[in-house]
Amino acid sequence: MSTETMQNKPRHELLRLENLARNEALLQKLLQPLNLPSVLASASSSLKRKAPASNKASKKRTATAPAASNSPAGSSEEDVTETDSGVRRSKRLKSKENKSPASTPKDSVKKPTIIEKAGPRENVFGPIAGIEVGKTWATRMACNTDGVHRPTVAGIHGKETEGCYSLALSGGYEDDVDLGNAFTYTGSGGRDLHGTKAKPKNLRTAPQSKDQTLTGGNKALMVSMETGKPVRVIRGPKAALGPARGYRYDGLYKVEKADYGKGLSGFMVWRFALTRLPGQEPLPEPGAHDLGDEEQNEVEAVNGFEMEKEE
Repeated sequence: MSTETMQNKPRHELLRLENLARNEALLQKLLQPLNLPSVLASASSSLKRKAPASNKASKKRTATAPAASNSPAGSSEEDVTETDSGVRRSKRLKSKENKSPASTPKDSVKKPTIIEKAGPRENVFGPIAGIEVGKTWATRMACNTDGVHRPTVAGIHGKETEGCYSLALSGGYEDDVDLGNAFTYTGSGGRDLHGTKAKPKNLRTAPQSKDQTLTGGNKALMVSMETGKPVRVIRGPKAALGPARGYRYDGLYKVEKADYGKGLSGFMVWRFALTRLPGQEPLPEPGAHDLGDEEQNEVEAVNGFEMEKEE
């Protein structure tokens, strides 16, 4: 990019490009000794496959042809009788009046399904039994149920004293870089959780208004960097390399680096660099999704995953 072109760009854009270049250079450096390719380096949100349109027309009830009448030709569809008073009555309606409503057998009444609430489970590091790389959920709540990433909104799950159990990538910061086998992740905090004037109830859309601190999720990530404990990672539909729909489990990563510097808003933020642990199943293609019919019906019913806002 020429010097003249760079000078014509707004300061915010220049800082974003500078951060992107620095973050990508860091990730490439981390990947080199690990022999992990950045095969997804050129992928972006524009590569995501569009979700197949639901065939709503097939769900509509088709009109059926009227049944053939047994009445003689030229007669009306409905037989009528005439009383002594001259009032015409329908035989069909009269026959219905004489019929008593059939009683409904108790066995035929559909009973509601009772779902027992799962008891509290211990937070664990590393893989979850039965959950393979590429597993996709329609909603964050479903992911929570399987214990892969517990928070239904927050991007970081962990404890300051133990470390980070899992991360959710949602494309929340425009200067983060995702190469698939390595990515940078901007920490949490520094936002006014009272929302914005336009969206007072959406607590995750407020702009950065103060420096981030080494507390909460940021501290948990720092502890994981020091201990080397693995971090489970899921990618959502808004992540550059996420699925077209739902939330996908992409395996275990290690926190390699931590940096404290100025963000695009001018306030200080924590940035973490993570690399994918070797020996796992390859990452799914960008935009790929494998929601089954049940999960897809859940998506259409609640339209939930794109409404959830993450940090």
